[in-house]
Amino acid sequence: MRFFTWFLKSLYHRQSILASRFRQTIHILGHVCFTIFVALIPYCLVLSVSIWSGITLIEQTLVEEDIDFSITQGVLQTSVESTPSVLELNESHQIIIDPTNELTVDRLDYQGILLQEQSVVFHTANVNQALSYTLLGEGVFTKTDILEKLSDIKSFLPILLVIISIIVLSVMIGLAFLGISLLAFVGRFLQRRNPSITYVHLWKIAAHTITLPVILFAWIIVIGDFIPLLLWIGLVVALYCYLIIRLPQKKKSRKTA
Repeated sequence: MRFFTWFLKSLYHRQSILASRFRQTIHILGHVCFTIFVALIPYCLVLSVSIWSGITLIEQTLVEEDIDFSITQGVLQTSVESTPSVLELNESHQIIIDPTNELTVDRLDYQGILLQEQSVVFHTANVNQALSYTLLGEGVFTKTDILEKLSDIKSFLPILLVIISIIVLSVMIGLAFLGISLLAFVGRFLQRRNPSITYVHLWKIAAHTITLPVILFAWIIVIGDFIPLLLWIGLVVALYCYLIIRLPQKKKSRKTA
């Protein structure tokens, strides 16, 4: 079978998943990498949009609002007396200046941007991403300098977003291989009485078994807030019914007279 045929059948076809133990290791590695890539597509898209819109909001706010702060050697400096200081951008977005790191992302009620001591955090309904001020460079940066830097960052931001996505993808692929190894170890422990099933066989089977759960879990986390719960339940039930229909039927044995 071709690569994409294996990938599609690993979503539902038990016989193909069991037969995967005979595939070459290089094909298994490619399968895992492609699975994680498909699973992270929504996350990387939402992350990219969030960072782009966040930088745009910062740029617009610095132009319109009378905010007094600077960044010295990668550390936020502000003359605002009461911190954290909240600036309302619109009904659902805000900028919070928090140089003492009193707030955490899980305590934010609105989507927006959190300026902390050493990093800026972009907070949305599904993605939280922190970027260090060191991306601006070394030295002292006033609001005017930061506006110029933001303009420069936006010019190469697409490349930066690709690099961030690659880093996230690499980390998740490493975690996936670790999880597959642990899953195969548990399977080997349960199947220790069957000498024909080796650890390598179980590792290859586990690599194909995780395909559907990993993709569904990653997609639900990211786009779950945009799709009603009842629709998700309907999709899962429909998928379950489809898998049941795809199960091989047992042949009826003919009764001998």
